[in-house]
Formats: sequence, C-alpha cells, structure tokens
Amino acid sequence: DFLHRVDQIKVGNPLNYQTTMGSLIGEDHYEKVMGYLKEIDPKKHLAAGGARPDHLPKGYFLKPTVLTDLSLDHAISKEEVFGPVVSVYPFDSEEEVINAVNDTPYGLSSSIYTSDLERAKRVASELRHGLLWINSWFARDLRVPFGGQKRSGVGREGGRFSLDFFSEWKSVCISS
Repeated sequence: DFLHRVDQIKVGNPLNYQTTMGSLIGEDHYEKVMGYLKEIDPKKHLAAGGARPDHLPKGYFLKPTVLTDLSLDHAISKEEVFGPVVSVYPFDSEEEVINAVNDTPYGLSSSIYTSDLERAKRVASELRHGLLWINSWFARDLRVPFGGQKRSGVGREGGRFSLDFFSEWKSVCISS
C-alpha cells in the first residue's frame, strides 16, 4: 500500500547508492516546508513523516510526509510546498476531483494513478496543468514542452520550445 511504499524511501546522503531521497536544498527551504507542517494537527492529519529522520541530526533532511483529512482551503492544499509532502484527498466523483485540483492558483504538473485509462484521459483533459502523467511521474520525452499554467512557470522549455526559453533576444533599431 501507499504508506508502506513511503516507508521504503531511504533518506540520506545522495552519494550513497542506497539513498533514494536527499535533503532539501538549504535552511530557508527546510524552514519553509516545516512552516507548513507546523500549521497542521499531527494527531489529526499526519499519516507518515513530518520530522527529521533520527539518523540524520544535521542538515536539512525531512522524512517523506503524508497528510490526510486536510481541508481543501488549507494552505498546503492550495500552495506549492516544494518538499517531500503529499496530501491525500478522498473523492466521490470525477467532477469533484477536477474542481478541487483546478481550484488553486497553480498548475505545473499532476499525476493520475488509476486502472481505468479512459477515466484518466477524461480527467487529464479537464485539469489545468502544463504537464500530466498517468500512472507515472517525471517520465517525459525532453522534446515535449515543459511548463505550467496559471501561476506555475513562465513560458515553456523542451524541444523547439527551448530555443526561445533559453535565448536572449535583442532588437537594434537604427534611424538614418
């Protein structure tokens, strides 16, 4: 099950071949993510993680964190945490999940996990995100555009889109 898989993630030094997840990028980033976690009731919402691993007393390491039963209006539900934090939300209909996912100011990427491929296609077509994975994450052809919608990302990179994204264009106008 999901929590068992989360528990199998090995947090540690990325130079160790057994490590599957390293630290957050630095102190500010670590404090930002921990700030989100300080806003929850651990007894009510914390299903896994939420703290530094016992074997890593130094650095900016955080156990993979799973949250449940958060309101859709909670900051973690609406903002880009950019940390090893996932929130799980039950839903009863496709419309309910589409509305919940689209009701944020962000739309970089999403993953849909299901055994019903037709359902996944229907839901994917309605989500306002720049990149969607079905039954996977971060598997993409580098020639396809990458970038978000709404307040996630500016422009597109990948394939021919990289020419504009990574170019500094200049116009010089001369009057004779």
